[in-house]
Amino acid sequence: MHKSFHAFWAFLSVVSLLAAQELPVELDVPAPQPIAYELPVSPLTVNGSQEPEIDLGKVFKLTNRFFQVVVENPSDEPVKYTNIVVNCECTTIQNKIPVPGEIPAHGKLKLLLRLNAGDLSSRHFFRMIRFELEGYRQFQVSFTGELDTSLYMTYYDEPEPVKHGEVMIGYLEDPNEPWETRLNITLDAEEGELKLGKIKCTKNFIAALHRFDERHWQVELHAVNPVALGELRDAVVIQLEAPRPAEGQQDVIVLPIQGICGTRIVPTTEEIYLDKEVAPEQYERKILLERLPFLDKLSIVRMFRGQQSPYMPEIKVLTVDEVKVPDDVPGVEFELTQEKVGVVVTIKMTRDEMVMGGYPAVFEVKNSQPAEVWIGLLSEERRKQFEEDAAAAAEAAAAEAAAQAEQDAIK
Repeated sequence: MHKSFHAFWAFLSVVSLLAAQELPVELDVPAPQPIAYELPVSPLTVNGSQEPEIDLGKVFKLTNRFFQVVVENPSDEPVKYTNIVVNCECTTIQNKIPVPGEIPAHGKLKLLLRLNAGDLSSRHFFRMIRFELEGYRQFQVSFTGELDTSLYMTYYDEPEPVKHGEVMIGYLEDPNEPWETRLNITLDAEEGELKLGKIKCTKNFIAALHRFDERHWQVELHAVNPVALGELRDAVVIQLEAPRPAEGQQDVIVLPIQGICGTRIVPTTEEIYLDKEVAPEQYERKILLERLPFLDKLSIVRMFRGQQSPYMPEIKVLTVDEVKVPDDVPGVEFELTQEKVGVVVTIKMTRDEMVMGGYPAVFEVKNSQPAEVWIGLLSEERRKQFEEDAAAAAEAAAAEAAAQAEQDAIK
């Protein structure tokens, strides 16, 4: 491995390479600015060029390509940049770069870039990063390449092998139950040898590599019990030693793991407050506890399409015998009854024995994230918050109604 990439594997071993798996986060990043053609061209260069274009060659769709870009300032004055724009979510800057910042006179700025080829769709791709500069026209670094699908993963037990870019586990009901599978990694090429190096997994899984022949390997993947409850934000990461990209670049196979472990117990409400001024001494309230799957990317996509979570057919209805009732909530007793979709909890409250501000009632169920319901007397602080929330909701509803009325008048 090229010496500049000796630090890569240490980096990969401690960082979860799951940026592509996580839900989009709205970042506080300045919007891209239009190109100011009236400004002078900056002195910045990459590989001696003021209009650099880096040819990445062939990039396997199954991999992440890591490569370094060194931006140089050969001038006698520092160059300040106000923003760095990347034109595709498939590309990320891996090292910490201050924004805004500056490149000193006769200085350099090193960027470690990661291209997730699994997010590319066109065979020939063109991507770029752009520096918005103070006093100069924008400086753009372009990189191009060809998407190659001849390296792929299949499941070992598929009757008709299908190329996959992630490991679909689905629903693991019991975090303590052993789980394993095998994945085939194939290079479908007439020439060349497939060489795989180190393999790493994130915390819930462990894997081993087995070589079949010069173009076929197998990954043996096991769960590490107990698997953490929730969405599986895990991945298998394999160093690709051959075929190799150009000097100064490194390919890594990244197989995100898709699925959930366990379930969550969801109450119809998370807060119950009694107003001591008006509530009777004895008061009852009913809530429903349901067993539901965790939300992952696949579930959220289905939800926006008006479809059911793909895991729901495997989720069993919650039963009374499974629920551990809390016994430490002041002034409160619980009674459980079975319903078709879950468990109804009758909450019996004795006003004068309850706690001002509330106390958590935690309903525990094996292999599930527990439900927590806050039960107590209404404090003045909470009353004020309720009143403010109600006023804000009324104001928003009035504004919406006014806007709709204005729109209707135009029609």
